Amino acid sequence: MEVPPEVAFRGLEPTDTLKELILAGIDDLEEVHERLVSCRVMVEDTTPGRSSGNIFRVRLEIGVPNHTVMVDWKPEGRDDIVDVDQAIRHAFSVGRRRLDALRDKQQATSRG
Repeated sequence: MEVPPEVAFRGLEPTDTLKELILAGIDDLEEVHERLVSCRVMVEDTTPGRSSGNIFRVRLEIGVPNHTVMVDWKPEGRDDIVDVDQAIRHAFSVGRRRLDALRDKQQATSRG
């Protein structure tokens, strides 16, 4: 990656475990698209102050040459509430699929 990853947390403590999970997710994205330029990650507790049932939102901005892949993951309903680790994994899974689709589209275009 050309630019060091940017990771921010809002409404929750940035633990080493969460940082490692995010860096592993970024490494995984680099395996999908070898020309990853940048990656910004924001993990937010949208319900700070709650002791349980917190709702986490994870946003990714993944930069590759001439494109930016955006992910804004959050639970869709009350039954979808997950812990912060799961939210991060879900967001990176979506990012991986979108990056994979972009790579396939770019390869198809370059083949003519």
